[in-house]
This record gives sequence, C-alpha cells and structure tokens, in this order.
Amino acid sequence: MFEDKFSAVIFVLYIVLSVNQGLIVTAAKNSDNEYSFNFTTVVLIMEFNKLFVSVAAYLMKNSVQSLQGEIFQNIKLALLYMLPAALYCLYNNLQFVNLTNFDPTTYYILLQSRIVITGFIYQMFFSVRLNLKQWMSLVILTFGCIIKQVDLLNLHQLSTYDVQILSYAAILILTQVTCSSLASVYIELLLKSRSNKVDIWVQNIFMYSASIVCNMFILWFNGNLFDAISSENIDSLCKFPVLFIIVNWVGLGLVTSLFLKKLNSILKTFASAVDLLLIAILSNYFFAVPLTVFTIISVVIVMLAIWIYSKDPIRPKVVVESNTIIASIIQILR
Repeated sequence: MFEDKFSAVIFVLYIVLSVNQGLIVTAAKNSDNEYSFNFTTVVLIMEFNKLFVSVAAYLMKNSVQSLQGEIFQNIKLALLYMLPAALYCLYNNLQFVNLTNFDPTTYYILLQSRIVITGFIYQMFFSVRLNLKQWMSLVILTFGCIIKQVDLLNLHQLSTYDVQILSYAAILILTQVTCSSLASVYIELLLKSRSNKVDIWVQNIFMYSASIVCNMFILWFNGNLFDAISSENIDSLCKFPVLFIIVNWVGLGLVTSLFLKKLNSILKTFASAVDLLLIAILSNYFFAVPLTVFTIISVVIVMLAIWIYSKDPIRPKVVVESNTIIASIIQILR
C-alpha cells in the first residue's frame, strides 16, 4: 500500500492524531454534555498556529524575500484554496457539534459513509475508474456503517421527538462527511496538478490563511467576533483539554497535507476507518461506551473492507489534463 517508509509513517501518524482528536474533544465536554468554550475560537487559534508552523518551516530553508515572491506569483492558487478552506472550516466546527450528539465510536463509524462519496468525487476529479475490488471494499465499508446505524436507531424504542433529533444529527453528519470528501479530493487535486511545483509549505500558508478568514467570518456572522478575543474566553481556552486539542489538531492538519501529497484521498478515508478499532476500545476504557454486538460486527466489516482494498489500492499519481474539471482548474493556475 505504501511506496516508501515515509508514506507508511504518515499513514500511522494520521491515525494516531485522528484518534487522539476524537477522544480529547469528547473529554473536553462538561457534565452537561456541552463545551465551556467557544469552539469556533479554538478552530481559529488552531489555524493561526498551523499558519505559524508553515511559515517557520518554509523560512528554515528559504528567505523572506523568497516567500514574498512565491505568494505574489501564485495569487490565483491562493484564491483556489478558499473553497477547501471554507469546507474544512465547516467540517472542523461540526466536529464539536456532532461529538455532542454521538459517542466517539458511533461518530467515527458514521463518518465512514464518506468512503463512497469520496469514491465518486475522486473518479470525477481525477478521471480514474475504480476497479471491481476497490468498489467492493467501498460498498462493504458502507454496509459496516449501516450496521452501526441500525444499532443506533432502534426505532421501536424511540419517541417521535427522538427520531427528529437523530434525523437532524444525521443531516449534520452528512454535511460534515460531504465537506470532508470534497475538500480532501480538491486539495489533492491542487497538490498533484501543475501547482505541485509550488512548495507544499507555501500551499499550506494559502490554505490556513484562507481558513482564518472563514473562521473570522463565522464569528462575525454569529456576533461573537469581539467576544472571541475577550479575556474571559481566552482564560477558558488556557486549560489542559483545550490546549491539547489545539496542539493535536495543528499536528493533524499538517500531517493531512503531507498525506494528500504522498498518498491519496481514498487511502485517507481508509486510514480514518482504521481509527474505528482503536476508538471502540479506548472509548470503552475511558468513557464506558459499551461495545455492543452491532459495534463489534460493524468494526469487523470495516476492517474487512480495508483488507480487500489493501490488495489493490489506488496508487498516487500526478494529475493529467484529460479531465475537463482538472483542465479548467489548471487553466486558472496558468
């Protein structure tokens, strides 16, 4: 599945940081199953930190003048990063909301529904046709998610109000899944198209700068822009769980960009599926989330799908210009 050891390290590191994030965000909730801090502010601080790390990483080998030149020469590319930045901005904020509606194990299993969505989007953007074995793994993985949803719903035990709440939560999960799938494939497209000549740290700078703008817009739209930088709100962020969330999320964001550069979006969704086994065990240990029969069956099915995919994975490739969508974007880059 991996062309070199570095790709394997990136794969494992992505899984570890992703599992950490789900557990930490859950642990940060108070006794009322709510957050005592503004999570959009947390996302904003996270993006500032990722921007700082990206700038520092670039300047370790290059000059400030070189960075300025790269930015001015690739303004169009910077503008193209506004779309995935907006999608990830929505995704990151919905993570907090959805982890209040579901336990970590259920949340991660439901997120795997993005596999099929990513498959369709990947084919459309990259002019790649998934073979029978690859589609089989996607379908099996989706079935694993359905098994968990059957366990979650238990409709005969739910009132009409409960069903409405779960329906609303399902819409939020679907929105988060769609944002993640589209943003991942879109960023991979930018990293592997003609823009792959642009330093990856410069592209990260474009991405995180755009994300900062999007998060500030959300704070302004909700009327929380000035409250977000108040001393009271800043104090609420200077606590262990929140600081850990920020540090871990910064690492996850940087590793994700390397993942999409070295590997691909399909493999990224399967890396997320590997999280299931760890999340199920750790959630049971830390949060007493029960390991039901449905959960165990679901995890086994998902792991089976990963094994099938590993037999014939999609290989990383440089984007060609045959696809009309790709051709249009590359024309903009020029």
